[in-house]
Amino acid sequence: MSVNSASTDTINQTHSLRQLTAGSLKLTVGAFSSAGAKLKNEDAFSTLSPKTSTALTKGIVTLVADGVSHSVAPAKASQYCAQQFVEQYSSCPASWSTQHAIAQILTQINNFLFFGAEKSNQPLNANQSQQWLTTTSGVIFKSNTAHIFHVGDSQILRIRDGQVAVLTQAHNQKLANNTRLLTRAMGADNQLKVDFKTVSIQTNDIFVLTTDGVHEHINFQVLIDWINQKTDLAKLSKKTALLAAQNGSLDNLTCLVVKINEVPLPQLTELQHQLFAKKIPPALSAGQIIDRYQVLKVLHATARSHLYLVKSQKSDKTYALKAPSQNFEDDEIYLQGFIREAWVGTQVIDAKIMRIYSASPDSPFLYHLCEYIEGQTLRQWMLDHPNPKLDQVRKIITQIASALRLLKRLEIIHRDLKPENLMITTDGQVKLIDFGAVSIAALEENINNISESVPLGTLNYVAPETLTSLVYTHQSDLFALGIIAYEMLTGKFPYSAPTKSRLKNHASYKWRYQSARDVRADLPFWLDLALQKAVEPDPDHRYEAYSQFITEITRPNIQAEKTYLSRPLIQRDPVKFWQTLSGLLAVTVVGLVVKLATL
Repeated sequence: MSVNSASTDTINQTHSLRQLTAGSLKLTVGAFSSAGAKLKNEDAFSTLSPKTSTALTKGIVTLVADGVSHSVAPAKASQYCAQQFVEQYSSCPASWSTQHAIAQILTQINNFLFFGAEKSNQPLNANQSQQWLTTTSGVIFKSNTAHIFHVGDSQILRIRDGQVAVLTQAHNQKLANNTRLLTRAMGADNQLKVDFKTVSIQTNDIFVLTTDGVHEHINFQVLIDWINQKTDLAKLSKKTALLAAQNGSLDNLTCLVVKINEVPLPQLTELQHQLFAKKIPPALSAGQIIDRYQVLKVLHATARSHLYLVKSQKSDKTYALKAPSQNFEDDEIYLQGFIREAWVGTQVIDAKIMRIYSASPDSPFLYHLCEYIEGQTLRQWMLDHPNPKLDQVRKIITQIASALRLLKRLEIIHRDLKPENLMITTDGQVKLIDFGAVSIAALEENINNISESVPLGTLNYVAPETLTSLVYTHQSDLFALGIIAYEMLTGKFPYSAPTKSRLKNHASYKWRYQSARDVRADLPFWLDLALQKAVEPDPDHRYEAYSQFITEITRPNIQAEKTYLSRPLIQRDPVKFWQTLSGLLAVTVVGLVVKLATL
């Protein structure tokens, strides 16, 4: 992480020029900040260049903040906002979408400014506010997109081919005496409202971030002329700010100028480089060596991948080495999933998630080096326990739900939850072991993402909304969890087996739930209701949270049972209703026939 900032406590003038990169995205940033006509500089600015491991998911941050002069500590407020944003963004989960990360961080900063900032013991002027107040306007440059966030009256604009586009709207109100009243600021309210916008970026685009002491006193046509003269960006930012002072600005002066030098190409060359720079190793057998890892035995081999137990010749530690099958060497969707699996396994460190270790960057081969998990898949456990007790099933489902909650907090959707992708260790701990189909919010934003044209996952566990519209949410994973719970208890699926017709006509397929009690009469009625709600075809009628499902398979929901049983028979069991009605009609018809025969 790298931060530049200016504040009244440390410096009254800052001048810098930096080259920043994030993958194929390359920027130059020129920055200038000065007290101007004031005694102290109450502005601040920050830039953040990402770590190499998170460059593609986090991008590059630029931000300006302008402390509100009539508040109690304007310089401290702007400095806190500028520094905290880049520090928290650097450490927040790399899987978060950009807007989610921005919203979470700004909310925390706003709460501190509003509730927790040190209040002054000095008497306030009539026009002073007790809160720490500041504006903030920033851009996160990621892939081929600028993610803009804005609170207050600072400004962001883009210059492209000599045309200026103002990308923010000032949150202020003009008063009769030709002054302006700020209507929105960080720290002004416990309910923060942030303007968000995304715009595409192109090579040679210029973005300009300014505080109001600058942009309210200059004509940006002059800036365009300087750009055409190829003025150095550090000089450009300084000349822009000083021009505002010459034109009568009595405020602090801060200007950041960002030039886009290079953006990722839309032909996915960056991703393809990752996919094809390494070759898929051939199928291995015991005794063979790959990158100083000796194969001890073949654990698993399918048409999709190979899994080996290997020992490091350097440390004698054992690992599971997973390599894709050479059948998929030209399948970009499959290889993209393989790379994402490594990203999840190396970034998400938790006992519930299979750990993947970074392979040697010098290796010519594409594979994962994973923790070796002693135990069995949930599928094997189910075969060994065909009639499990409810308590056994509940313990396993609760652990799976805990792992899925972790992924949800990270904005990751598994998308291929099934018994084969879950391991139960020898001490009973459940681990997720396959992430080849995951959706990661941060990566979905990138131009380097290859969109799927067919649903991922295994058909019996794929949610209806995914089959009809390729929509995946955490409720899609919850549907799969409900299917697994049902299957563990009954050995069957709650819906009819897939057919070619169902695959072609999934939009019109009728999802009819088969009661778990039809298979196992010993299961309580309230449990069957919980299973049914977990696998509801309509996600609006499904559980919203994993905790709700776990609660309702743990404690009987008597009210739900009463509500269900009080419904008319035609709603509770349409088949039984029509069978009963048909039987009554048949009895009636027979009675009429007999009566007519006796006349």
